[in-house]
Order: sequence, then C-alpha cells, then structure tokens
Amino acid sequence: MGGASEFTAVILASANDGDNLHPLTEHLPPALLPVANRPLISFQLELLERAGSFQRVLVLTIERWLTLLSTYVSEEYKGPL
Repeated sequence: MGGASEFTAVILASANDGDNLHPLTEHLPPALLPVANRPLISFQLELLERAGSFQRVLVLTIERWLTLLSTYVSEEYKGPL
C-alpha cells in the first residue's frame, strides 16, 4: 500500500432527520444549512482539500436528503475532491 492518498474521506452529513434543528431542517439537511453564507458541508470539504491527503470523499446521509446533497456536490461544489 502507498500513502494516505489511497484513502477516502467520509463526511457524515446527516445521521438523523435533523429533528434537533427543526424548523431550520424542515426543507434543508443540516449539512446544507448556511453558516457565514455558505453551506456547512463546504467548510468540511475545504478542510479536506487543504489536508491534501484525499482524492475522494464519501458523503453519507439519509434517503430524505440524498437528492439535495447530491445536487450540491455535483453542481455547486467546485473543488478538486
């Protein structure tokens, strides 16, 4: 095995339905809630980029938020991961 670049980073984007943040999470997953005008998950992705050790990221979520998170990662996130 080679270096750390062979590993996949994992972001646990939503382990539950976000009940603790209701009503903020009524229409958005917790990972997409804005913090300083950016989705929370963007900070995690940026930190993983800076680490420079990962080429892939696996974002885990519940089925309810799959489409919204997939759309964000594929259409709005412009980073190298």
